[in-house]
Amino acid sequence: MSVYTFQEATQQFAHLLEEAKHDRVLVTNLNGERFAIQFVANQLNPPAKPNLTRDEIVSYIRETRERI
Repeated sequence: MSVYTFQEATQQFAHLLEEAKHDRVLVTNLNGERFAIQFVANQLNPPAKPNLTRDEIVSYIRETRERI
């Protein structure tokens, strides 16, 4: 686990993210608070698109506008 000051983290952010792919990284701010940065996941597949028809989308937009 690596520990960076806030200033070091901002100067070396790309490197910090690469490190976070392998292990958790801690960043300490000026107040002494620590924040953990860790890799979550690769998003290889695009998010699923809802199977809505054009009419359903138009209907939803109309309903939303009527509420306002």
